[in-house]
Amino acid sequence: MRHAARAQALPLLALLLVPLLGFAALGTDAAYLYAQRRLTQNAADAAALAGARELLARAATDSQVVLAATTYAAANGFPPPVPSDSISIIRPDTVRVRLERSVSLFFLPVLGTDSLRIAARATARITQAPGEYALLALEDLITDPGIYANGTTDIYVLGRGPSGHGASVRSNAAIDTRGTVTFIVDGCIDAAGMINQNGTWQYDCLNAELGDYVPDPLAGRVSAPPLSALRYDWRPDCTGYTGSLECRQLPPCAETVTLGPGLYRGLQLPRDLPRASGRGPCTQARIVKFTADPGSVPVVYLDNTTIQLGNTNTRLETQGVLLYVTGTGNLIDPKNGELHLEAPQSIPYPGGLAGMAVWIANCSLFDSQGNGEFYVRGLFYAPCSQVTMHGNPYGTAIEGQVIVRDLTIKGTSDFRVQYRKYVDTYRNTVVLVPNQPDSE
Repeated sequence: MRHAARAQALPLLALLLVPLLGFAALGTDAAYLYAQRRLTQNAADAAALAGARELLARAATDSQVVLAATTYAAANGFPPPVPSDSISIIRPDTVRVRLERSVSLFFLPVLGTDSLRIAARATARITQAPGEYALLALEDLITDPGIYANGTTDIYVLGRGPSGHGASVRSNAAIDTRGTVTFIVDGCIDAAGMINQNGTWQYDCLNAELGDYVPDPLAGRVSAPPLSALRYDWRPDCTGYTGSLECRQLPPCAETVTLGPGLYRGLQLPRDLPRASGRGPCTQARIVKFTADPGSVPVVYLDNTTIQLGNTNTRLETQGVLLYVTGTGNLIDPKNGELHLEAPQSIPYPGGLAGMAVWIANCSLFDSQGNGEFYVRGLFYAPCSQVTMHGNPYGTAIEGQVIVRDLTIKGTSDFRVQYRKYVDTYRNTVVLVPNQPDSE
């Protein structure tokens, strides 16, 4: 009887072997299809990201975006040629990719199915991520350097932001260095144009031709100090004054002059400080200080007012006030003197920004020419000005952020920014986003 049972099992096993082999074949083809589908999805993702990164370039054409996308699709496993019509560009910020291909099967052809079509979609979009820019140059002429260094120059941008990323540098145009330049940055060095490296550079990442214009992070977010908020109008003589503010006479010419917040209009300082004799310009003033007054808005409002120091042993100092420059023809000229500028740490007026030390609002030049120390505690904000650190300065240190149109550093100099965030900045980046139903 036992021999009979064994004999009956063999035909049954033979009958079961056919479907078992069929399931094994189906599983093999299914696994292969899944692997090819995954490979095609990877190629679509890579193509979308590459196309969007190309779209970041300010002058990128549609053909350049398509070429970048198709090149990356092929490099990531999609069989060439990659059809150009599989790439859709939705300006200004989106690239969509749909890849389709036929996959030959191993076992299913016995059932009459030689191949199956698989498809994958991906959408990449330009978006913004925290930039942690300690130094931001807003120059938008792509062929010009927004940041230029020439000579034996040490540039350090150090610290980390709240996001954990290192302090970074950004130029909306090029970055050009000549001579022997030490450029050390804890975060990234980004530029919308080319980056020309000379000397010793250290950074977390370097990105040339990274993205379109990064806007001024303060545009539309802060307002100029209103004249009505000021208390004093500082003048050499208050005789016959009829203005809307309280007139306050400038102190007499002396070696050290202390001034308060308020309006300074149409003056040359320290030249216009009154002299005891009543005649001639003030030439003996060596130190000019602006200090906060508990009864006044902490703003030194320079309207058509020039501050020019002498060539040696001079100092311009602010303590807890915003130096706001407006009008036409203004100039802050420290020559060989020292600058020590400390911002108010609370909001100075409604619509203002805590921590802003300097706001050059009229696009006038700022040129620190000589050998003196330059120190700013706060935000140095000159969004439409050319700022030059020229000559052989003893040292430039900014504890905060720098936002200018152009920055030029020349000579034998030491330019340091210890990052402290006063305003959020953003960098362009590319991410994959969910596909929309209309992207079929």
